[in-house]
Amino acid sequence: MRRTAGFTLMEALIALVLLALLFAVLLPALQIAGRSWGAAEQRIEQASAAGQASRVLERLIDEARPLQWTTSSEADGFGFRGESERLTFITALPAYRGGGGLQVVELGIGKADGEAGLILTWWPYHPEVPLEADEERRHPELVLSGANGIAFTYHGSRQPGEDAAWHDQWERPELPGMVRMQVFRGDDKVMDVVGAPGLVSSQAAGVQGPRP
Repeated sequence: MRRTAGFTLMEALIALVLLALLFAVLLPALQIAGRSWGAAEQRIEQASAAGQASRVLERLIDEARPLQWTTSSEADGFGFRGESERLTFITALPAYRGGGGLQVVELGIGKADGEAGLILTWWPYHPEVPLEADEERRHPELVLSGANGIAFTYHGSRQPGEDAAWHDQWERPELPGMVRMQVFRGDDKVMDVVGAPGLVSSQAAGVQGPRP
């Protein structure tokens, strides 16, 4: 008698067992590949966000203005305060932030809307109003999520006749030649910005300022 074409029950069971074994072997590899791809996409997105933020912050530092401000402890002070983990200065913000014009800007690690990272806080610049703005005037914005470390250094001469060098504080009544800001996420450096305070205003006046 001629056999009808097809699979026997035993052959079908063997095929199912082989498929199950193959799936069991491939599944971990597929999961690892999926996680690796997701991590790579996340790193690309983070690098892109850091790159865009770096260009914006460099421009803001370049536009720092050599102006005076009032503080609660002194009548007048120079409008640039450089610390090792925080930078406060006067600069021009785009029109879509704060309606444009001169603003006081503060950069540092903190929180905005409950999310931690690199925070840019700005408030309107008024020479007669003390620098220590009340909370209603401050506008914190998250620039880079997950950043948990920052280091500022300032290049210039802190005393007349002194050779220019890098310092982790800046207290002179004039703008430093350059500012470097390094931002970290864990052990990784995710941002390295070098700006030249006063560069834009010097160029607008026809003076060639330094360019790092």
